[in-house]
Amino acid sequence: SFVGKMAQKAMQAMGKVLSDVRVEDGVLVEYKGKQPDFVVPESAEAIGGGVFFYNGNHVKTVTIPNHVKRIDSTAFIACTSIESFIVSGEHPYFCTIDGALLTKDGSTLLKVPAAKTEYTVPDSVREFDDCAFSDCEQLRKVTIPAGITGLKSRAFFACSALEEVTVPEGVYHIGEHAFGQCHSLRKVVLPESLRDMDSQAFYDCPALTEIAIHENNPPFKSVDGVLMNRDGSCVKAVPAARHTYAVPEGVTEVGPYAFFCGELEAVSIPAGVRFIGGHAFHSCTKLQRVILPDGVESIGEEAFHNCRSLSEVRLPDSVAEIGKNAFYSSGIRQLNIPAALKVLPKRMCEHCVNLKKLDVPATVECIGESAFARCENLRTVVIAEGVKQIGNEAFSDCRHLHAVNIPRSVVLFGEQVFRDCCFAEISLYADSCAAQRLTAEKEHFLYKEQ
Repeated sequence: SFVGKMAQKAMQAMGKVLSDVRVEDGVLVEYKGKQPDFVVPESAEAIGGGVFFYNGNHVKTVTIPNHVKRIDSTAFIACTSIESFIVSGEHPYFCTIDGALLTKDGSTLLKVPAAKTEYTVPDSVREFDDCAFSDCEQLRKVTIPAGITGLKSRAFFACSALEEVTVPEGVYHIGEHAFGQCHSLRKVVLPESLRDMDSQAFYDCPALTEIAIHENNPPFKSVDGVLMNRDGSCVKAVPAARHTYAVPEGVTEVGPYAFFCGELEAVSIPAGVRFIGGHAFHSCTKLQRVILPDGVESIGEEAFHNCRSLSEVRLPDSVAEIGKNAFYSSGIRQLNIPAALKVLPKRMCEHCVNLKKLDVPATVECIGESAFARCENLRTVVIAEGVKQIGNEAFSDCRHLHAVNIPRSVVLFGEQVFRDCCFAEISLYADSCAAQRLTAEKEHFLYKEQ
């Protein structure tokens, strides 16, 4: 009969939906279907993280029945087409206002539908959950009322159409990647109440030209649109759209992530700067030249990581510490090693394919693990008497390495130091630890006894 056929089709459709859903120990962990209207199944009392990661663009509504008690803050990541959440008025844990998902009392905003182009946060809201606005790719305008105390991690992550945000008074903390990958964001206005902001709050915001802040804010100030600490001694965040920047006089520190993922092409750093923070210039792929002044003592980890156009770096002899991966995959053509530097750290210059010659002075005691690995065009390495340790894989995969010497002072010689350096002529002492290791590893080199 017609009714029987319709019932059969409905059962088949239900079976297909159920086969696309995976629930483990009462937690919905995956939905692989393409149905636009999704209802959380009865077997799930919680929604886990990343449930819709692979097919979230198909989902337009999510119905959350009364039996659901918990929802992970990352549950709806990659749901770029959601128009509304559906929750009954009798739900004991959650409610909806204008299609957005909130806790029952309306105090925590859990998730805003990604299809929203404008959104006014309800007055009842006191905090945003992590990822509350993440992946709202069409959101152009948001109004945040007074009463919000903080913006948690990834709160506005990947809101790629958002152009300007005014953070209201009362907000004291802004979390990691809170505005990350907001690719159209041009201006942010921060309140007097702000006391703490993660150094990656504006990660990958290439259009950002200005970070403004209330003039009476105690820990921070804005100078020419750049965020600094109150006494002007530390550069905190430089808008990524800046092509050139002169660090002001009086600055002693370029803070962590200060220029991260920026469009920076040229920077001048004055005398008086002592510290370059970790990741400070990470992925500034257009930066070509950096001259660090005398007096710089420390360069943090990954400070110039992935600066692919960076062909010249001058390191003053005052530099006594460099963090791991500091110049990883950068474009440097030559490296001067400061007199005060005793350790060349792990992966310091790994994959620096333009580096052709390296001189390691006697002041260096240790060449760290993979410090110069995958420097494919490195041809000559001169290691001075005085170097004591060469770490694992320090020069591995330097496929065009032609000549290198191992001084007698080396007493610790790691594993696979010259792995896949097929054409290297190694000059060493026959009774050295390096000779013993290389013999044991049966690598094929041309040995030249010193």
